[in-house]
Amino acid sequence: MTIIAAADVELDIEGLDPKAARRILARRTTMMRGCDAGEAPGRAVLVWTLGAEQFALPLSDVSVVLKADQTTPVPGAPAALIGLSSRRGRLLNVVDPARALGQGTGAAADGHLLVLKDTRPRLALLVDRAEAVAALAIDDGSDAEGLTTQATLADGGRPLLVNKDRLVEAMGLGGQHKGM
Repeated sequence: MTIIAAADVELDIEGLDPKAARRILARRTTMMRGCDAGEAPGRAVLVWTLGAEQFALPLSDVSVVLKADQTTPVPGAPAALIGLSSRRGRLLNVVDPARALGQGTGAAADGHLLVLKDTRPRLALLVDRAEAVAALAIDDGSDAEGLTTQATLADGGRPLLVNKDRLVEAMGLGGQHKGM
């Protein structure tokens, strides 16, 4: 696994063309540094897909995006827990957010993992594709009260903004599996 980093952005380039990975990283780094003077960008979000639906998580809730790989199933685990994966010597609980988000089927096994910050146990959402870092068009600084809220991006996109804490709660994984 090869990791390249710039500013506060980290990208796992395993399986990507190195030139394409550097372009992606440069674009994400530029977006995170802000816009031209005079612009007041909204909060940065990570836009991702699950099935035909587009979602977003505040960038501050995501530690790193990784290419999904093999997981080890856990007998007797909740339905949302797909299995365990190890990255950089740390265990990740790979979870399927599909049911909690109203999607019928889960993500493709060859999708991306969104490793969430500040979760115990350490959770990684299996999604079809991490698409881009974007800015909300209007950001009043408040978090969604429910599980999801319709958002508008600066580029006009309309993903559902996901509340990380409510998602973890809806999946039934709020700290119940200590030691995983």
